[in-house]
Amino acid sequence: MCGRFPQVFDAHALERLRDLLIGAAYFDDEMINALADHHPRSYNIAPTQHAAIIHPDHDRRRLRTGLAHFGLIPSWAKERSISAKMINARSETIWEKPAFRGLIGSRRALLPINGFYEWQAIPSQPGQK
Repeated sequence: MCGRFPQVFDAHALERLRDLLIGAAYFDDEMINALADHHPRSYNIAPTQHAAIIHPDHDRRRLRTGLAHFGLIPSWAKERSISAKMINARSETIWEKPAFRGLIGSRRALLPINGFYEWQAIPSQPGQK
């Protein structure tokens, strides 16, 4: 995943998502309304901010919506600030890295986003305001 992403839901896009997930788990109009109406919209979600997710409930029979912190806080971390750096995992090594390998099999969620991008700081030209 890249460093920033927009998350702006509309009912039509969420209905299409529901149609894709219908065979995987229970995804109803209540969830569509929760995502469209109750979760914050943002065109610039950055590490350490919260984003809407879709995740299985405890018995894994139904999907739920919720907010999650963008960035991994490993169990061994002494400070939450490390999560700003823990936003990417390479598929080739995810099963080997201590921070990820214990989570990948059991702690999954769907992150519905509208795109992704990397933030760039462009130095100003002399004389520009």
